[in-house]
Formats: sequence, C-alpha cells, structure tokens
Amino acid sequence: MVNDERDTMFARMALSEGSETFRRYYESHPKNKEVDDHIRLLPNLGSNETPTFDRIGSPVADALFRMLADLRPLAEGEPKSVPVESDPRLLSRWVKGLALYLGANDVGIAAMEPELYYSHRGRQESSHGQPVDENFPRAVAIISAMDARMIHKGPKAPVMMESASGYLKSGVTAIAVAYAIREMGYRARAHMDGNYLVVASRVAVAAGLGAFGRSGLVIHRRFGPCARISVVTTDMPMVPDSIDPAGNAVRSFCELCGRCSAFCPGGAIPSGTALGGAPSPWPLNAEKCYETWRRIGTDCGICISSCPFTAGLDWKELEDSQGREEALEEILLRCGGKGSPRPFDPAPPGWWR
Repeated sequence: MVNDERDTMFARMALSEGSETFRRYYESHPKNKEVDDHIRLLPNLGSNETPTFDRIGSPVADALFRMLADLRPLAEGEPKSVPVESDPRLLSRWVKGLALYLGANDVGIAAMEPELYYSHRGRQESSHGQPVDENFPRAVAIISAMDARMIHKGPKAPVMMESASGYLKSGVTAIAVAYAIREMGYRARAHMDGNYLVVASRVAVAAGLGAFGRSGLVIHRRFGPCARISVVTTDMPMVPDSIDPAGNAVRSFCELCGRCSAFCPGGAIPSGTALGGAPSPWPLNAEKCYETWRRIGTDCGICISSCPFTAGLDWKELEDSQGREEALEEILLRCGGKGSPRPFDPAPPGWWR
C-alpha cells in the first residue's frame, strides 16, 4: 500500500497540468505519466458527460465534497489551556463516548507508529511534497456507516452521494472531537477526506475496528466495508485498543469468496490467493479502479455492494469455523455463493424522482 500521499491516485489527479509541481512529480515518476494522462482525458466524476450523470442527484455529491473541503481549515488549532485531566482510562472512556455522542457509529484508539502516517503530503498543491512530521502518540479512529440501500444503487449517482455523505459525517465528527480535545488542554488534529496526514484505513485496523479484505477496504464487524473512516491524532494520554485477532478469519473467508473481484468492472481487485503480506494481503490496482470511476462517472461501490459482510455476515461464524475450509464454504453458499448476482436497485431515492 502507498505510504507517500503524492503517489495516490487522488493526489496525482489533483496536480495542475503545466504547474511546476506537476513537472517535478512526473520527472521523478515517469512510469505514472502515461496512464495518468490517459485518465485525464476522461470526464470528471459527476460530469454530465458520464453515463451515470443525474441532474438532481449528481450536484448533491459535488456539494457535500465541496463543503468538506471548506471545512479543512478547522482540522487544526491550539489547545485552549493546560490539560484538565490526565487519567488515560478516564480519557479513553470519555473520548469514545464523546465520538459516539457526536455521530460516530464506532470508535477505537490506536497507538501511533511511523508506518501509520504518510511520509509526504500530496493532495493540495500548496503543501505538495511537504514531509509529514507530526508524531502524536495516539489516534482516535472514527467509523461512519453508510446506508447499504444507497450503495446497492451503485454505480448510479446515489452511490457517490452516499459516499460523500459518509465522508462528510465522519469528517464533521472528527473535527468536533478534535475541538473538544483541544478544549481539554491537549493538542489534536482531525484527518478527513482530502486532508489526511495518516493512512486512515491502517489506523482503523490498528485501533481494532476491522481487518483488510480482498477489496483493500477495511471490513468492520458490523458494517463490513460499508463505512467511511476519519481520524483524530492527539497527545492526550489514552489506552490503545488491540488489533482484532479475528482478522485472520476474515482473510481466510476472503480467500474463498472473491465476489468483489468477480464483480469489479475494472478488474482492479486481485482474484485467487493473497498476493502480499501486511498491511493488505490483496494489493488493489488503483489505476484500473480510478479509471473505471471516471468512465462510469461515480465512485462505483460495486465491491462494497457485493460483499457478504455488507449483507451482515457475522464475524462470530468465521471465528467459530476456526479456518476450516468446508465450514467457510458453507457460510459462503449461504451468502449466495460466488456466482449469485449482487444486490442492485437502480431506482433513485423517492425524494429526487
């Protein structure tokens, strides 16, 4: 998985053609230029030139992402005073309860390590290439569930609106938690879409909130991959959670399943056995994935929609199977097997028809 944000597809697509930053990046990464130039010729997400454009729904996704971008300056700030409390157990309980109160659907605490941070920034031209030197010892990982009914409409316009809504909800919760921590006298920074210093998915796994699945997405115990993640890093003393040991059971199930790979319209998700090690066993082909998004006009969501964990597959069943292949095969058959059609509801929500 990419640890330099400049190499992510979103950062590469955000480069301004003809700028000095653009020139420098591709001088040092010539192999990326051909595929990136090809993708740039395609219509933008949500464009009226794409087959999924919806004159009522598509502008909503654009509006929510624009709002989230406008909130970025709120991510950082100075503590108000000296710390008012120092008990790590009390503060852990407080921050988790606060995040849930403010809208999170689940929350965990991670002990921060260098590999959980990006090495360099890449999403904004103003900070492109800046080394990430933040070294807060703790992070609060925030899960915001998405509405699976909207995701099942993917790749049509509702899927991108739900994705934008998930990022916005998670980002607003992170900003509010960071504000509260600073009010308590500690340093804190919110990390949300377009403004990360951390690799949010890795932080979520380190905080015990899930395991990486075949799609490269974090599989949460309740929501599967149907969720968005934000993070708050801080120097507030807290007790970190542990990585979920049942992640090995998820990996074993994904080895057998492969539905996300079979349904992926861009062929971006590997099939067969695991191709890599930690942190993600199945490296996603980001170029194929993002090119498909641009061709379709939305962020697709088919891998999420087709996943048995989105349908509510219970991790406990996988743990009880203890990795026995015949038991996992039986569970997969109950989930529809490899060949059954994925859920799909093409109708837009009633309020925009």
